[in-house]
Amino acid sequence: MTSIRKGVKKYLEFRWRLGFKLISDKQLLAKFVLFMERKKAAYVTTKLALDFAKLNPKGSLTRWAVRLGIIRRFAKYWSAMDHRTEVPSLGLLPQTYRHRSPFIYSDSEINHLLQCCMKLPIHERYTYFILFGLLAVTGMRISEVIALSRDSFDACNAIIKVSKSKFQKSRYLPLHKSTVKVLQDYIIYRNRCESIPKTSSFLIDHVGHSLKDCKIRRVFHKLLKEAGIKKGINSRNPRIMDFRHSFAVKHLVQWYERGVNIDQQMPLLSAYLGHVLPTNTYWYLTATPELLRLIASRVERYKRRTS
Repeated sequence: MTSIRKGVKKYLEFRWRLGFKLISDKQLLAKFVLFMERKKAAYVTTKLALDFAKLNPKGSLTRWAVRLGIIRRFAKYWSAMDHRTEVPSLGLLPQTYRHRSPFIYSDSEINHLLQCCMKLPIHERYTYFILFGLLAVTGMRISEVIALSRDSFDACNAIIKVSKSKFQKSRYLPLHKSTVKVLQDYIIYRNRCESIPKTSSFLIDHVGHSLKDCKIRRVFHKLLKEAGIKKGINSRNPRIMDFRHSFAVKHLVQWYERGVNIDQQMPLLSAYLGHVLPTNTYWYLTATPELLRLIASRVERYKRRTS
């Protein structure tokens, strides 16, 4: 069984070097290793992969397919090292994923959530106010905000540097002067709270360490409840990543309302968000009914001019 455990470690290291984060893959493959150990199985078979994928009998077909896909990618890699490995065929569990619209935060909801941050214990309130504020005004990924170092913020030039993010891409984000002022105030507060820095992270917890994703999510759900922010019509429950969706959609709405050429501006938004391809950013055009109405209105105006 040692070979499977080693195989998973080598597989993850290989894909990490290619720039993949694989957070969910790492968690699922760790569970798969334990599953294989309980079964006393020395190599991957299609049956074992399917049994693991469907461990939760109440899970959806889509969720099962996602789990099997992760195991399949590992098996495909490991089959080159262990010829006994069976690679599950594509389509064994058809993935019938239906994309749901993201939750788009209104300005008032964001303001209310930030106000609720100030009700947290005093050693947490400013850190989480900055964290969720940055997510709202920059559209950064949560992993990018957590990874910010103390030299990421350049107050003189009003920018934040996002280093080696998804696919090892780095970028500079311009900041509004009001955001710069709030970040400067946080630095003063942070430096007053710690005599000797314990980490190079920009945002720190109450004991001076880097923030942990699991703690952030617990605080986030507490703030959602406190702020009374609930699931919208035809959308999923509010998520941290929806700050990013909201940032993109609001800019697109503003551009449509101003009559801006979207095709010219989309590469700029794509670069700002850190997307590999502009086509990834075009998805936001169908993210909300409001955007769809604006698109339809522009198409109608174009038809009237050309008819």
